[in-house]
Amino acid sequence: MQATCAPLEFPTVVGAIAVAYNLPGADRPLALDEAVLAAIFLGRITRWDAPEIRALNPETPLDSRAIRVVRRARTSGTSEVFSRYLESDASWRAAGREGGSREVIGDLVEGNEGVASQVRVTPGAIGFVEQTYAQQSKLQVARLRNRAGRFVAPDADALARTATELLALPGADTLLALVGARDTAAYPVAALTRLVAADALADPRRGGHLIAFLRWALRDGATSAEALGYAPLPAAVVQRQLARLDALRPGTCPSTPPR
Repeated sequence: MQATCAPLEFPTVVGAIAVAYNLPGADRPLALDEAVLAAIFLGRITRWDAPEIRALNPETPLDSRAIRVVRRARTSGTSEVFSRYLESDASWRAAGREGGSREVIGDLVEGNEGVASQVRVTPGAIGFVEQTYAQQSKLQVARLRNRAGRFVAPDADALARTATELLALPGADTLLALVGARDTAAYPVAALTRLVAADALADPRRGGHLIAFLRWALRDGATSAEALGYAPLPAAVVQRQLARLDALRPGTCPSTPPR
């Protein structure tokens, strides 16, 4: 009987959670922080010319257009990571305290694709999506306040700084949301994309193909992904993952569950 191996999980690249919006007349990327975003997604700031938004963007023309929140209809990794970023705001923490659910407002749509599409066709809309979807839809994207108090756009360099700092911490978990970096140029809300393969090594042929693909993804594929808005893993993380791959044998389950 063929062995049944535990699922394998490998990080691949670093991705940003972007705050995308559709605001005609805004001629530069908006600066937004956790307090303003929490108030928007809790339905407490409802107009684009609210004093809180104006204070962060004194040189940007803002009209009284209603804010149209667009959000995922189902809980997702994207929404969990974004919520982790907003946890630094007291009102967001209070809204979800003691098992309570935060009020769901706005248009509920399916997937990152749905959020990006809805924001693109809805003047006044705002939503959070993986950066690659915002990039492909040519959406306006906000600069977000990081732990150092700087407003940073979700570009590859900012993501690399985030990953380099947070993944170097003792006990860093590849499943961890990358939130809270203190580097002045780090983007504040990111996560690792992961490849998860169930029962991947039980078959020698399939296992060999998987290992070869993962080596390519870690070395060459991650660099290619920069054009899509991702950043490669830090070199030290890549070396750790390559060492894990070197220990695998096609057709043989790992002796201990992968972490």
